Amino acid sequence: MEPLGWIHTQPTETHQLSPFAAVQHSKLLVDNANWDTDASVVATCSFTTGSCSLSVYKLTTQGFEWGKQHQDTSV
Repeated sequence: MEPLGWIHTQPTETHQLSPFAAVQHSKLLVDNANWDTDASVVATCSFTTGSCSLSVYKLTTQGFEWGKQHQDTSV
């Protein structure tokens, strides 16, 4: 089996990947060398009144580098 990414739930739809999710995805890619950076995605599930919205995002090379640089090392 090959991991495809992860699911991030959020209370509202933002129409873009949050900085938190970009940093988390970058961390997952760094920590799991077996994940394909070109094929791994973040799926967001946003809960709105009476429904939910699904979106899928893939980090660009620049987004991946930004996420690696902005990881909170104090945790």
